[in-house]
Amino acid sequence: MGRARRNSPKTTPAPTLVTKKHTPQTARPVIQQNSHRYYISQYYPVSPPGDSHWEDMGSGDAELVVGTGSPPVHHKQNKPVSLSFDFKFYGHFIRNISISTRGYINTGPYPSYVTDTQYIAPLSDPRLDSSLDKFASVRYKDSGTSFTVEWNRLYLTNQTKLGPFIFQTTLIKDGRIVFAYKEAPSRLIDDTMRDVKVGVSDAYIPSLVLDGEKPVIEYHRVELGLEKVHSNAVVILVPQQTCGELRGCSSCINSSIVDFECGWCQKVNRCSDGNDWLTASWRDAACDDLVTCGELRGCSSCINSSIVDFECGWCQKVNRCSDGNDWLTASWRDAACDDLAKSPPCLSITRSNLTTFFPRTSVTTSTPTLAPASSSGLFVLTTNESRPTPGRAFTLSPQRVTPGPNLFSVSELPRNNHRTQRTIGTNVIVGILVGIVILIAIVAWTVHVCSKMKAEADVVVVQI
Repeated sequence: MGRARRNSPKTTPAPTLVTKKHTPQTARPVIQQNSHRYYISQYYPVSPPGDSHWEDMGSGDAELVVGTGSPPVHHKQNKPVSLSFDFKFYGHFIRNISISTRGYINTGPYPSYVTDTQYIAPLSDPRLDSSLDKFASVRYKDSGTSFTVEWNRLYLTNQTKLGPFIFQTTLIKDGRIVFAYKEAPSRLIDDTMRDVKVGVSDAYIPSLVLDGEKPVIEYHRVELGLEKVHSNAVVILVPQQTCGELRGCSSCINSSIVDFECGWCQKVNRCSDGNDWLTASWRDAACDDLVTCGELRGCSSCINSSIVDFECGWCQKVNRCSDGNDWLTASWRDAACDDLAKSPPCLSITRSNLTTFFPRTSVTTSTPTLAPASSSGLFVLTTNESRPTPGRAFTLSPQRVTPGPNLFSVSELPRNNHRTQRTIGTNVIVGILVGIVILIAIVAWTVHVCSKMKAEADVVVVQI
């Protein structure tokens, strides 16, 4: 099965550290340090003075994976082992591993799938054979704070003249990984062989199924050159902080981890850059689109958010959600949002104080649809008629209200409201008509009186 992706490690040579030459017994050896994003590798060509990286497997209880006198079939196997402590590997913690007699440790939950994608390999070579020397063995020891595996006197198939390999790897509780080589032939291995690995790798298994199988996607690998595998050499892999170790949205989105762009996903309640051991669950929850706290939209979703270690507040003036510490902090503080966020307009929206509209007769042909708005039993009315229809009562949902002052208490409409309005309208009309009649009567009477007076003035009396 081909790999979907491989991130090439970034190599950044560090300054060479050389101590004074006149005190070789206390001098520190030359160190070559490289950055690989998830790890920093420290290579010691010669074991440091007073080296404590080589574990004495003779002291204490060492368990055998394979040893002298074992049947030949046992010299090619993987042995599952549970660690006594949580070991940090690529930012996540593991306990169950499996030890291979071929020079590596499986770290994945599916060894049959991930032998070449999830591993810790001081020297992984399918030609290593523990059956070619009667004193050969593969042993391990757990001290409670470290776990050591030793491959002792293993030869390469068909190349026994090169000599035996004796090397160890130690997993330290703080996440460091040590490769220590006691004996390794100078003429080592054909560097062109693809199956030979020195380093670490991690992968994830997505939810999708291709051709009846789940693919394994390797998202990172640390490859160490075969030239580092020689007698008395030591390589230490120091873990770097990753997004997955950050707890809480604020620390996640404000992190300054080099080479990582961390994002917070509320659905899975964790921080990630989208490429880690838990990528499958991250992508199943569509977390690539929900990675920052500032993307919470709406007052209600803001103040009711359950983001760990992050106190969200809503400011109506700038119409957004924040904790007051982000790249828009200047506008937040200019609007005095720290005080306004203490009493957001949607703070009082609860089921207990939502106003219930009772049904009344309404002439409408539309049919409302009641859809649940949340698990609390609230419903949202969706219809093209703005008035309630008879026979159904509905509860005002916060999603249908625009935040603002005095918008969350609505008085109940009286049942005889329309009848009262009709009575008032009739009285007004009657009053107007009566007034008009009276006005006409007054005008007619005035005209009549004026006409009579004029007629009397025009009469002439004649005497005979």
